[in-house]
Amino acid sequence: MAAGAIRGGWHDRGMSSTTHLLHGLWLPDSGLNLWLERVEGHRVLGALDDVAREVLPAAAVAALSSVPRGRPEVELRTPKGRTVRHVLPTWAFVPERAVTVLESLRGDVDDAAIAPDLRFLVLVQESLERWARAGRALVAVTWEDGQWWPQWRLPDGLKETSWRAQVAQRTPPVLMVNGGGGMLDDLVGRLFHWTVNALLSDLPEPPKGRQAFVRALLDSEPLRRATPDVATDLAQWRASATGEDVRLLLVLEEPEDFDDPDHGRVIDIVKRRGRRGAEGEGAGGADEPLWWPLRMHYRIGVDAPERLDPAMCRGSVLTQLRPQLEVAQHAFPVFRDAMSDGDGLDLLLSPEQVVELVARGVDALRDVGIAVMLPRSWVAAEPTLRLEVDPREMQPVGSVRGATESRVGFDQIVDYTWRLTLGDEVLSDDDIRRLSESGSGLVKLRDTWVAADPEATRKALKFLEEQTKAGEATGKGSAALKELHFSEGAVSQAPVPVDVDARGWVRSLYGEGGEGHVADAAGKAGDGGSVADGAFQRPRVPTPKGFVGQLREYQRRGLDWLAWMSDAGFGVILADDMGLGKTVQILALLLHEKETRLSADSGCLRDAEDVVKHWPTLLVAPLSVVSNWANEARKFAPGLKVEVLHGGNRPRGEELKRVAENADLVVTTYGIVARDPGEWAAVEWDHVILDEAQAVKNPNTAAAKAVRLLPARQRIALTGTPVENNLGELRAIMDFCNRNILGSARSFRSRFAAPIERDGDVEVAAELRAITAPFILRRMKTDPGILDDLPEKDESVTLVPLTAEQALLYKGWVEDLEREVEAAKGMKRRALVLQGITKLKQICNHPAHFQSDGSPLLNRGRHRSGKVAELERIVDQAVLADERVLVFTQYTAFGRMLQPWLSERLGREIPFLHGGVSRAERARMVDEFNHEDGPPVMVLSLKAGGTGLNLTAANHVVHVDRWWNPAVEDQATDRAYRIGQRRDVRVHKLVAKGTIEERIDQVIAGKVDLARAVMPTGEAWLTELGLDELHRLWRLDDARSREAERAARAGHAKKEVRDGRR
Repeated sequence: MAAGAIRGGWHDRGMSSTTHLLHGLWLPDSGLNLWLERVEGHRVLGALDDVAREVLPAAAVAALSSVPRGRPEVELRTPKGRTVRHVLPTWAFVPERAVTVLESLRGDVDDAAIAPDLRFLVLVQESLERWARAGRALVAVTWEDGQWWPQWRLPDGLKETSWRAQVAQRTPPVLMVNGGGGMLDDLVGRLFHWTVNALLSDLPEPPKGRQAFVRALLDSEPLRRATPDVATDLAQWRASATGEDVRLLLVLEEPEDFDDPDHGRVIDIVKRRGRRGAEGEGAGGADEPLWWPLRMHYRIGVDAPERLDPAMCRGSVLTQLRPQLEVAQHAFPVFRDAMSDGDGLDLLLSPEQVVELVARGVDALRDVGIAVMLPRSWVAAEPTLRLEVDPREMQPVGSVRGATESRVGFDQIVDYTWRLTLGDEVLSDDDIRRLSESGSGLVKLRDTWVAADPEATRKALKFLEEQTKAGEATGKGSAALKELHFSEGAVSQAPVPVDVDARGWVRSLYGEGGEGHVADAAGKAGDGGSVADGAFQRPRVPTPKGFVGQLREYQRRGLDWLAWMSDAGFGVILADDMGLGKTVQILALLLHEKETRLSADSGCLRDAEDVVKHWPTLLVAPLSVVSNWANEARKFAPGLKVEVLHGGNRPRGEELKRVAENADLVVTTYGIVARDPGEWAAVEWDHVILDEAQAVKNPNTAAAKAVRLLPARQRIALTGTPVENNLGELRAIMDFCNRNILGSARSFRSRFAAPIERDGDVEVAAELRAITAPFILRRMKTDPGILDDLPEKDESVTLVPLTAEQALLYKGWVEDLEREVEAAKGMKRRALVLQGITKLKQICNHPAHFQSDGSPLLNRGRHRSGKVAELERIVDQAVLADERVLVFTQYTAFGRMLQPWLSERLGREIPFLHGGVSRAERARMVDEFNHEDGPPVMVLSLKAGGTGLNLTAANHVVHVDRWWNPAVEDQATDRAYRIGQRRDVRVHKLVAKGTIEERIDQVIAGKVDLARAVMPTGEAWLTELGLDELHRLWRLDDARSREAERAARAGHAKKEVRDGRR
C-alpha cells in the first residue's frame, strides 16, 4: 500500500535511512491509532516483524506489544498522489492510554522510524502538558451519551488561541482527512483532559473524601446530578477567565534636554534654579521649565511592556485600554491639563505636574490598578537625621560624692551635631540651604533624582534649625545628655527617624545596650586588660580581693557593667533570669567600690580624724528575702559591714542615721521605708537598691512613692521579671532608676504603651527599646554561654479530670452564677464575675476548698479531687526516687488543707511557708528543707514563697492551681531551678480538664516575657466579657457535663433511699 509520500507541513527527517516507519492517526471514535509501514514497497504491516523490532524505538515496541490490533478504514495517498481508502490494521489506544504512549515516545521523537504524523501528535501532547503545568486549565461540562461529563479544558485566551492556530497550520493533511473537521478539537480536548488528570494522579485523598464534582472530574466519571445551568455557568466563568489581561503602564522619562552645568548641586526642578556658592548668584532668572515625557505603554499578562501606538495596536487591545485611560484621568486629573507629545497618546508634564505625580498621583493610580515607572536614576527617599554625639571627657564624669564636678550621669554635657540625609547622601550646609529654598521635595542630588516628602523635609529642616545653637554651624550645639536621650528629649522629638552616631563612652548608651556594649566588650579582655570602643577605653574590673568564692564569667561581665554604670552615675535594671546570681553581682560591686575607695586617697573625703568618709548603700527587699541577703553577704562578702534594720526595735531618727553611716550595706523592707519615709530620706545614700523591684510597679503605692524620695548617687533595680503584665510596670521601675527618662505616666501610655500593647507597633517598640536597653542587663538561663552546666528543666501541663462530685458542684455553680450575672450591672456585675471565677477555681482544687466545711480530702479512701489524686502520684514517685517536691498554691486555705494530709501520708511534719510565717521561721524552714535529712515536700503559697528563696534541694515543682501571670509561676519555679541545682528539674502544672482553667491556660500561654506582655493584668479583663463569652469560658465540656448529670441522678436516688429508711 502506498503510504511513504504522506506529508503535513512537517519535514520528514531521515525517512530514507530506516526500513520501517511508525505512523499515527487520531480518530475521534477510537483515539490514537498507530500503524506500521515497511518503507521498501510502501507496505502496511499487520504485525511486528523481527526487523521492525530492531528498528523501532524500545518505547514504541513496548506500546505496540501492549494492545490488540484494530482495523479501521482510512484514506491515504499513494506516492503518485492518488487517494485510496483502505482497511488498515492499527494498534488503538483510548485517550487515557494515548497520553502515556505519546509521552513515552518523547525521547525518540527525532528517531528516523517515527513518521511525521506521529511526531506531530507527540509534540502536541508535550505542548499540552506545558500548558497544564503553567496552570492554564479550566473546567467544563459536556453532554455525551446522555450524561454530563466534567472535563479539563484549555482556555480560549489570546495565547492559547494563537497556539491553536499554529497547530492547525502544521497539522499533517492525513490527520485532517481521516479525523474529519472536528479532529483537532477532539485531539486537543481529550488529550488535554487526560494530560491534566495524569499530572494529578498522585494527588492524596483528603481524610473526608473528595467533593462529588471533584471526584467525577479526577476519575473521569459522569456527574450524578447536573443540569444545563451548570454548563452555562461554567462557560461564563471560562469566558471571564480567558480574556486578555491588558494593563496600562505609564513610564516617566527624564527630560531629554536637561543639562546640569554644576554637577553635584541640589537642583529644584520646579524652578530649575541653583546657586553657585562661590559666585553668589541670585535666585532670580528662572529658566524655561523642563518638560518630562510620560510614555504610554501596555502589558499583556506577564509579557514585557510595549509602547502604545494606536496606529499599530490591535483593536481588542485598544478596546481594553480606552477605559483605563479614562480611569487614569479620573484618578489623577492633572493628566487632563497636560501637554500632548505629538500625534500619539504620550504626554509632556511640567515640573509642577511631576511633583504632583510623585507626591500623590503614583499612589492614586496604583489604587486603580495602573502602575507608574519612574526613571532608573530615581530614588524615593524619606529625609532622616543623623546625630553625632561627642562627650567632652574621655571618661564619664567622676561620681564620688564631694567631687568638684557638678554634673554627673544624665546631667553631663556633651557636644552634638545634627545632619540631614536623603537616601545615602549626607547634605552639606550648602545643600541644606538650597533644599530649604526649593520646597518642592523633588531634587537632583548629584547623579540621582531624589523624591522626598515635602512636608517631612520641611519639618526636618525646621528641627535642624531649632537644634542649632547661636553662633554655631548648622545643627551644632551642646546640651546635657538627658536633653538628647530621654523620651522627651531631642532624639525622641525629632520629626523624622534618627540614626545616632555616638563617640567615646556615650556610644554605650545607644544601640542594643546592656551586655552587648560595655560589659561584653570588657568581658573579652583579660584581667587588668583594656578594650577599645572607638575612642573610649576602660579597664576591666578585677574580682574584689575580699570576695569569697568565684564569679562565673557572665557574672564578671555583669560586675563590669554595674561598675561602669555606677561610675557614670546612671541608674540601671539588673534583670537577669531568676537564679543567675543577681545577689552575688551586687555584693561584688559593693565590695569592689569599698576596696577602691580604701585604696585610693584621691577623690575620697576624709573627716577631721583623717578617716576615709563613705556613704552607705540601702537595699530594700521583701520581708521573705531579708535574711537571705544577710546570709549571702556573710558568705560571699564578709568584708562588708551589713545592718539589717527591721522590726519594732530598729533604730529611729538620728540613731538610724548614725547606724546607717557606719555600715556598708543597710537592708530593710518596703513596708518599713513606706512607714517612715522621712527618716530614711534623711540619710545620704550611695546606692539605693530595690530587690524584687516589681514591688514598685504601681507608682501610686506608698512604697513606690517612698523609695523615689530617697536621695542616692545611683539607683539599681533587681528583678527577674521587668514586665509582668503591661509596659507601665517597666516605666515605673525605669523611672525609679532614672527619673523622667520615659516621661510622665500619661505621656508614656499614649506614646508607647497604647501603640505597642494595643496595636503591636514594632517601630514604637524599637524606639522604646533604644531608650531603655542601655540601662537594662538581662540574661536568660537558656542563653549560650550563661549556664552551660545547669541541668535541664522539663515543664508540662497535666490535664486532670474532675471527679463526679467536682463536676456536679461546678455545673451547679455556673448555672447559678450566669443567672446572677445576667441580672447584674456595673460594679456589682464585675464583682460577681471575679467572685464566681474564684469559686470555680476552688472547685477545681477540691470540693472542701469550695465549701469550706472542714471535710476531709478523701472520702473512705477515695479521692474527691482529681488534682489531689495527681499530686499524690507525683509525690509518691518523687519520694520513692529519693527526690523532693515543692508544692505551690495561690490559696493559703488550700495549703492548710494539703499540709496535714501530706504530713500524715509521709509520716513526718511537712512545712507550709505562707505570708503569716515570721522571718525567723522562714529561715528555719528553708534551712531544714535544704538539709540532707530535710522533709521530702514543702508546701508554699505562691506570693510568700515565690521570690527570694533558695530551695535547690527540690527538683520537682508542682503548681496545684494556676496564676494568671506566668512570670509569677516562673519565679516560683526558680526557687529550685537556679545555680546550685544538680538534678534535672520537672515542673508539673495541674489544670482541671474541660473547665475554665484549661481555657484560661490556652489564653495566657503566650504571655511569658516582656516582648509579649501586652494582656491586661490579672482577672479584671474577664469582667468585661459578655454572657455568651463567659459561658464559653467557664462551661464544662460535654463529657464532664454528662458525668455531673449522672452524679446528680445518683445522688438524688441515694437521698430517696435514705429518706425511705427514715
